[in-house]
Amino acid sequence: MVTLVDTATLPPSMRRPEQVADQLTAAMVSRVRFSDPAAPVHARLDSWDVGGVTVLRAALSGDLTLARSARQAGADPAPAVSFAVQESGTARHEQFQAQRLVPSGALALTEVGSPYEFQWTGGGACRALQVPVSRLGLSVDAVRRAVPVAHRSPLYA
Repeated sequence: MVTLVDTATLPPSMRRPEQVADQLTAAMVSRVRFSDPAAPVHARLDSWDVGGVTVLRAALSGDLTLARSARQAGADPAPAVSFAVQESGTARHEQFQAQRLVPSGALALTEVGSPYEFQWTGGGACRALQVPVSRLGLSVDAVRRAVPVAHRSPLYA
């Protein structure tokens, strides 16, 4: 395990929301924004490499948005799917014109090579497994069609 960001180890002068967002953005594929630039934030981002598959755990306080624009998404050489389980808090997930709430214990699928937005209010934590689409045995188009409706699958639970 590698801890990519941990505000508990930073001096107070480096814990401002904008600075923490910059550190998280540098470590993730998402652009991170905290809604209140004056509110104190706490963040910890851990990462594991399991046979070429990335596992992340993020615990973040405050109201925040993780987003990927079309321009950012176009910079990825290889699309991947994030299988994220919301450990605590409730998130709002949007991708491919589909929006849904992701309560604690639920799974959110994101094709990280395409634009998306993931928001938490009051903070939360999640674990994510990021699998390259090439390792799924599916086309990128099939993955992109499945992501918005996967929560309706009998296999989802």
